[in-house]
Amino acid sequence: MRERDEPPLADDALLVRGGQFRIAHVLSRAEACQRRLGFAGVSVAHAATGVVDDLCEMSPRLLDYDECAVITAGRVRERFGLAATSASPHFSIVLPAAELRHVRVLRDLFEVGVALPPPTGGR
Repeated sequence: MRERDEPPLADDALLVRGGQFRIAHVLSRAEACQRRLGFAGVSVAHAATGVVDDLCEMSPRLLDYDECAVITAGRVRERFGLAATSASPHFSIVLPAAELRHVRVLRDLFEVGVALPPPTGGR
């Protein structure tokens, strides 16, 4: 796994996953990550200011979704690994394996169904 060289996130750092947290979809993404990169990972973005609206400005791709799922870095680390992967603000939640049981545990840790701001500026 290739990680960015930066200090670990504080326990209260907010992480966001765009869209509905559909277990089958998240499992398929973890399996794809395992095949491509050698680890079972689930993509999230770090909301550096702790405000989801600010993250949407940094990562406009989130505006493709009506809702998201949120979690703190500390809550992730209670059960799973967390790695600074790809370009900021991207992180990967590292599962022990791409298995249904791990994705179900992860889903139970997230706060799901959080509304995202509507797109502005013609998006």
